[in-house]
Amino acid sequence: MSPRKIAALVGGGVVLLIIALIVWDILVITDEERIEEFADAVTEQINDENIKTALTYTDPAVQPILVEIRGESMRFDQSGDVFGSMARTRLRPFEGTAQHVMRKSIEMGENKANVTTETFSRQGRVSVDWELRKRDDRWLVSRMSIHR
Repeated sequence: MSPRKIAALVGGGVVLLIIALIVWDILVITDEERIEEFADAVTEQINDENIKTALTYTDPAVQPILVEIRGESMRFDQSGDVFGSMARTRLRPFEGTAQHVMRKSIEMGENKANVTTETFSRQGRVSVDWELRKRDDRWLVSRMSIHR
């Protein structure tokens, strides 16, 4: 084989590798990207789309959720949409409210992630600690602690 053909084959191989890596990056969503999507949904504007996105990370029948608000705890562990209905009801008065992110941090483990958020809106400052657990291929909220 001539040096030109070898160079063309190597160049073509490199181009194919780059294309494959780009396609892989587009099609494969990593755990870090999933947790970042959740963190964005809970720190951006309070609207129906972000609420729906955040609720896709909940399934109390699979992963019970402990909600702590001002020293009181509620546990959701049943099937149905009890948690989702409660969340929508409590967030409805704040829909359309833009939140300004003061702090957002993510700590990832193999099967556990912690998201800490601190936002400021016209309703004041809110800090929330989220714990998510990996169940099969899904990340689900296991604990939510709200601090004002």
